[in-house]
Order: sequence, then structure tokens, then C-alpha cells
Amino acid sequence: MECIVTGKPKPKVLWTKDGSPVVISGNISIAGESNLQFSSVKVSDAGLYTCEANSNINKVTATAKLNVECK
Repeated sequence: MECIVTGKPKPKVLWTKDGSPVVISGNISIAGESNLQFSSVKVSDAGLYTCEANSNINKVTATAKLNVECK
């Protein structure tokens, strides 16, 4: 999931899933400065993800829903 942020100073990025901070684990990592990357997706990864960019001046959020289906 891509979260593009700009600003001076560069905003800090926080990812949450269903309102709780995303736990960086074996299959979830931060790529670059702010992109959430899944090496493999599990059913338990489904949920509402929010990227929060926070600077001293402003706070902006964007959300995306991840659905995972097994066949």
C-alpha cells in the first residue's frame, strides 16, 4: 500500500489497521519511507488500513480497505 507524503519538515507516517498500530512482522514491512508492503497476504491481514502523515503543522489521513478471500 502506497502512502506518498511531502512537506518540510517531512511528516512522520503511522500505519494503523482497524484503529491499532500495524505490527511489523515476517510478512508486513515498511518499504521506502512510508509504503506498507506485504510479502504474503493472509486472511488475518484483511481490515481497514489508515496512513496518517503528521507534521508539526498538519495531520492528514487516508484509508484503504483490504479484503482477502481464500479459494
